[in-house]
Parts: sequence; structure tokens; C-alpha cells
Amino acid sequence: MIHLEPQEKIIATVRKHSFVLFVALLPLALGALLPLFLIGLIPLTHALVPTADFSELSPALFIFFYSGWLLLLWVRGFIIWTDYYLDVWTITDRRIIDVEQQGFFSRDISSIAYDRIQDVTVEIHGIIATHFNFGILRVQSAGEAREFKLLGARDPYEIKEMIGRQREAVVHGYTVREKPDTHLDTSAEHLSQLPKTGEGE
Repeated sequence: MIHLEPQEKIIATVRKHSFVLFVALLPLALGALLPLFLIGLIPLTHALVPTADFSELSPALFIFFYSGWLLLLWVRGFIIWTDYYLDVWTITDRRIIDVEQQGFFSRDISSIAYDRIQDVTVEIHGIIATHFNFGILRVQSAGEAREFKLLGARDPYEIKEMIGRQREAVVHGYTVREKPDTHLDTSAEHLSQLPKTGEGE
């Protein structure tokens, strides 16, 4: 659970693109179908090799081992989904909070204040990433070796711009008015900068 400071507001919650989850789960889906495919090849094998004897194959035994195989795939899939859902950046009006899930029972939570951010970079590789608009988002902190990195981040350029606006607001002493929301695509549209109190009077 993330503990916010007094009066700290959440601007956006950034997760990996759903295509990243699809790619991670695709091998499990193929693995679930593979035993059925192999069973389907038995008549073809018997036709090509008449001496092959499959009479000792028990349907009940196959169902038992296949059910165990599906259970293993299900557990692996749940681990992948948990890592996908809980690997998240929480962008507030004061800092970026990076939650990195490691299995079921371990997670690493780090944060970086906007005035410590040295550079924000975006990397998008390939036609698919360009089409679906996801990529690698990196935030390098000043004077620290640790780098925040989110692989497969949704709308990375929009996130970069949002972080840039918040950083400028903190560094130059004004505030950024927004409608707090947990979805990036709605919260970013309501961001607008306000001058410092007394400015322009």
C-alpha cells in the first residue's frame, strides 16, 4: 500500500500496456493447446507407422496429467498478471512512486521527488509499439545511481510531458491544477499551470 504525504494528490497511475500482458500470456495459451495437438497427431502417426501401438494410452491418465499441466500454467499466468497489475508508477503532485512487484509476496517501493529528476527519456521500438503507443520510460535522478524504468509503459510521451510539467512547477514554485484521477488518459487532459500567488498583479 502506498502512503501519501499530507495534502499530496495523485495525478495519474501508469501501468504497462495490455499488449505486454498479451505477449506474456500467449506462450501459456499455446502450452495449454500443445497436449491436445499432440493427441490429435496419434491417428496420423498410426497411419504413417502401422506398427505403432497406442492402445495402452489411458484417457483417464491423460486427463489427470493434462489437468496438472493446466494447473501449472494457471499459476504461472496468475503470477504474470500479478506482476503486470502491481508494477505501477503513481504520479503525484510532489513525486513519482515506483512499485515493482516481485512474485506474490515481495515488492520494491521507491520514490523520487521532482526536484531530483535529471532527465526523462522515452524509447519506442518497432511497428507494434508505435501503433499501440507504448515503450520504455526512463527517469534518471540527479546524484543517484538508481534509474526508474517502466517497460511497455502506455502513452510514454504523454507521461513524459506530465512529469515535465510537474517538475517545472516544483522547481519554479507554482502549482499545477488538475482533476485527480487514477487514469492517465483523463487526468492529463485537465492539467493547467497556475502562476505563483501575487504574480501579474
